[in-house]
Amino acid sequence: MSGRVIRLMPPFLPGGMEAFMDFVADPGMSARDKIIANLLNLFGWVIVLIALGEVAIHYAIFPAPLSFYNLAACIILTVTGSALVALSAVWPVGKPQWRASVRKIMWPLVIRRRRVMVFTFLVLWGFTEYQVTALRSDFDMYAMPRQLSRQQANDLTAFLSEHGPYSVTVRAIASDREALEYATSIFSAIHQSGWTTDLNLSDEDPKPGDGFSFQEIGTNSKPNDPKHDPAATLREAFRTANIFVPGSGSAGAGTYKLLIMVGHRPIAVGRQPPILFRIGQWFMDMGRKFL
Repeated sequence: MSGRVIRLMPPFLPGGMEAFMDFVADPGMSARDKIIANLLNLFGWVIVLIALGEVAIHYAIFPAPLSFYNLAACIILTVTGSALVALSAVWPVGKPQWRASVRKIMWPLVIRRRRVMVFTFLVLWGFTEYQVTALRSDFDMYAMPRQLSRQQANDLTAFLSEHGPYSVTVRAIASDREALEYATSIFSAIHQSGWTTDLNLSDEDPKPGDGFSFQEIGTNSKPNDPKHDPAATLREAFRTANIFVPGSGSAGAGTYKLLIMVGHRPIAVGRQPPILFRIGQWFMDMGRKFL
């Protein structure tokens, strides 16, 4: 082991690729063992980066700690990656039988090392791209102001233009700029459809609370005609326009009135799609870029 130079610089940092390609300088080490050490170093750093990246992304967005299972997975990955990096620094080490087993496992990767390196960096790049996509989704859900996209507004206007017209009142909190702007955009999209619309910023009851919901007043006097139900039509219009409405309510007494209640922005807006859906969406986005 005399004369051996150990380099633990990760291959993705500036100057790291040169260090990676010449990871050890030991005249007594065979070329095969040198490649095995390099691959162990590469795999270890990638695993550590994935684990630490998951923790960093989580704590950058959420004030709450990781769940037990996510934290345990990150710890296991970090320990595993660190062990591979440490093993690469002292390879070859251990009993001859153990070294022979490791060489047998690693040899198929050694003879395909260029493909393995390309695949490993693609995995790291893909993980980074996925985390960026997830980060954007989390910002939309937890930080960005609510707003209607042009497509959502057009879809909402188009659907309501073909159903109705009915009457609807948009209620908002005048002192909340974010809620007022969101309510105004909804009011404008519905008004362009030909429905009778009113933007009410008064303090009269019922008052908007937190979030976004539909309210019906006077349902006892509402015409019992499922084919001409303004509330059902409005819910279907928002569903068609891909606008999530988390709540609804009703009161039986009084003259019938349909309300859209735009209150303070809640902590989370919308629904976070399942992880498999997000991965699939990422692949579709990548496909559109390259096709």
